[in-house]
Amino acid sequence: MNRSNKIDILVLAQKCVALIETTKMVATYKPATFMALLNVITQQIDKNGRPPKQVKVADLGREVLRLYWNQAVGFSGGAPLKQSAQRDVVAQIVQYRAANKLVLPRNTIEQARSQDPKGFRSLELQCIRTVANYPVRLLQKFGEGNNAREEHFLYGFSWDGNLSAKQVETSHLILKPGVGEGLLLLSPLLRVQLENQWMTYVSERNRLPRSGLNKYLFGFMRTEVASLAKYLVPLQKGKCFYCGGAITKANAHVDHVVPWSFSHDDGLDNLVAACAACNLNKSALLLGLAHLKNWGKRLTVGSPENLAIAGLAAKHKIHRDLDLTHRLARSAYSLAPPGTSVWNSRGSVATLNRQGSLKILTLQ
Repeated sequence: MNRSNKIDILVLAQKCVALIETTKMVATYKPATFMALLNVITQQIDKNGRPPKQVKVADLGREVLRLYWNQAVGFSGGAPLKQSAQRDVVAQIVQYRAANKLVLPRNTIEQARSQDPKGFRSLELQCIRTVANYPVRLLQKFGEGNNAREEHFLYGFSWDGNLSAKQVETSHLILKPGVGEGLLLLSPLLRVQLENQWMTYVSERNRLPRSGLNKYLFGFMRTEVASLAKYLVPLQKGKCFYCGGAITKANAHVDHVVPWSFSHDDGLDNLVAACAACNLNKSALLLGLAHLKNWGKRLTVGSPENLAIAGLAAKHKIHRDLDLTHRLARSAYSLAPPGTSVWNSRGSVATLNRQGSLKILTLQ
């Protein structure tokens, strides 16, 4: 972390958790907005792995819309679940999807934008302004009512008052020094807290048990990558990416090289086929130098390994974003605390060699 932007990560963690736990929920806007903020910061890290200093409110609103879009579908064959006592953004998305015959889970937000650009833009603007004028303004309040305490420890604002239509694409949140780096480091912890709070409210609001809600609310965030084993195993000539042992399409695991808990990156460049033993033993650790160097070949534009991945993605229409994967990798190794353990092989871990790791990733 840049010394000029140094922040006490423990203090930031305590404040974020307190912020989440002291919120009296009347809707899911706050966890959705906080989750969207984490996602946008992660998506917008630069080529050196550094987070942005500002977040456009339009990008934040669009990310909230994306989160809610996937939740505005029927639950267990019934109606979509309620997330507010009033007619909120989710209800508006439900109405929009019904009016445009986009009610199935497979009907994506990209499909809506292409099929009905004018109508979708109207929905998008409405969501952005709602997010900017309500949860973004209230997100940094601890507690509720007369006892609430506000502290702008995460961000400030580039605009005053309510956001007008003309300000939508030019207004932004100004992150406090070190907050971007801090939130990236804390994102695995904070995502769990936010998801739990979100599920608790939806469970109570709809009088449903929590079982099944995780997949309904957040399952879309993690692609079913296991199905990609049928492509990755032949690409790796039937060998585990880590130990070289024999694997098949039936028994192979698909592993996120940069752990999902940090990156939320399901792009093909971040996925490898591995044996069950290696995948389970590696868990959420970063790779040591040897495996990182081997994976780095896939990130090198024009290399045989990179061309093979590109061809696979094009042939089977598999999502990939090489630039994002590369930036996320640099961020993960740049921001990992001193003394972080990295994975070498089953039963073998080492201490992070930050300089050596970043040198490998810089060569790509």
